Amino acid sequence: MGGLQITAAPINGSPLVNTGYHCFVDGSWDQLGEGGVGLVLLHDGRLVQWASRSVRPLSASQAEAMAVLEGVKILAQFSDTGGTVYSDSLDSVHSLSGGLPRITDWRSYTQTWEAWRLQRDSREDIQVKHCSREHEFLLIAHNLANQGRICKRDRQGTQIELMEVL
Repeated sequence: MGGLQITAAPINGSPLVNTGYHCFVDGSWDQLGEGGVGLVLLHDGRLVQWASRSVRPLSASQAEAMAVLEGVKILAQFSDTGGTVYSDSLDSVHSLSGGLPRITDWRSYTQTWEAWRLQRDSREDIQVKHCSREHEFLLIAHNLANQGRICKRDRQGTQIELMEVL
């Protein structure tokens, strides 16, 4: 099957390799407790799936942790070789780098531990890395997260539907 071919931009100064799985995630939150999670999954430079979910986080940090957890889950589901989840949340990325998770906001405790457990128990190597919020695919994930928060519904699909949603 085809798919939209992506020419990936560099991430943090190093080129994004157009091989393997790459999942860009973002969380959205407002002070009324409404939230959204958005993700864009690429494989070998092709858009595989996008998702927009409505969530009820207690903080912006928890919304970001929910997004990272969704990214880890989708990589565990799709990939048999691992991949990388990219987030603009330094807190979420630092929480999952190294040994046991380092949780700085108790409201993201459950999601951070679950993402860490999935990483640890996964047959494949799933990494979580920081990505600039200005990266083109993170901007798409951001728009999808906002859509989940504002529209209060879950949607997912493939590249054909993506342009209709945004």
